[in-house]
Formats: sequence, C-alpha cells, structure tokens
Amino acid sequence: MRALVIGGSLGGLFIANLLLRQDWDVEVYEHSREALSGRGAGIIPHPELFGCLRRIGIDIDETFGVNNPERVTFDRGGTVLGTLALPQLLTTWGRLHELLLGAFPASRYHLGHSFRRLETDGHAIAVQFSNGTVARADLVIAADGLRPSVRAQLAPEARPSWRKSP
Repeated sequence: MRALVIGGSLGGLFIANLLLRQDWDVEVYEHSREALSGRGAGIIPHPELFGCLRRIGIDIDETFGVNNPERVTFDRGGTVLGTLALPQLLTTWGRLHELLLGAFPASRYHLGHSFRRLETDGHAIAVQFSNGTVARADLVIAADGLRPSVRAQLAPEARPSWRKSP
C-alpha cells in the first residue's frame, strides 16, 4: 500500500514513520522550501509520546532534553514561595522534529511541494502540487497545519473552533 502525507511537521512525520514501520510505501510532501528546523517551542512529553517514539525505533537518551526535578513558584521579588516535586523530561519542538526526520528516509521527504488539488478515480488518489509534481497513492493523510489546503478542498465548510472551559 502507498501513502502520501501532506505536511512534514511533527504530525506528518509521526504518522509517516508509523506507517513506514507497518510496511507502507510512504512519501512526505512539505510546503516549505526550507528545512523546518528552529521552529516551535518547549514541549513536555507524556508517556504516550515516549511509547510512540519507541514504536518508531527512536531511543530516548540524554540528548533528548533536560530533566527537571521540580516546579518552583516565585513571588515578584524572586523569593521562592513553594516547590513541588514533579520530575519531567523537557524537550523542544526542534529536537523532536530532528529525531522524527532522522528516523524517516531522506529520499522520501520532499520540501517545496505546495498542495494544489486532489483527485480520485475510485482506485487511486492523485495529488497535484503547485510545482507540477503529481503523486499517486492508496491513502492521503492531510497533516498540513492550521490553515490546511487539503481540508479547504475537501471540506471547505469545516472550521476549527476553540471554546473556553466553563
């Protein structure tokens, strides 16, 4: 089975790596022409993330991030108000992206491919990119971010919504 992942950030690389390890023929197409390094912010991983990384074959070692043994609360003057033992391993978006990208074959990760349109003939899906590339697959996964061009074509009425908790 062949899959195309539209979007080469964290979500796209997670699913591409997982499919690859299930013997799918996977290609990732990223809109940006430049590497996505240096983006994002700090991340506090949870056990589920570590489990997923293990399934991909990524070992967590001392280069993954920084161990933080506790949380500390300060007042405005810098005096410690309290501490809470809460050990966590902190990392960054960039480090996580680097690990996921390193686990995926470089020849299957394509920069500079802006989604243009998707068509299907009932047997396969053809994806056209603005640079003229056409790729075919059995499955297309849209992991193209907050302003997704794939969703704009397939479900233009769908809009993200955020609600405040009561």
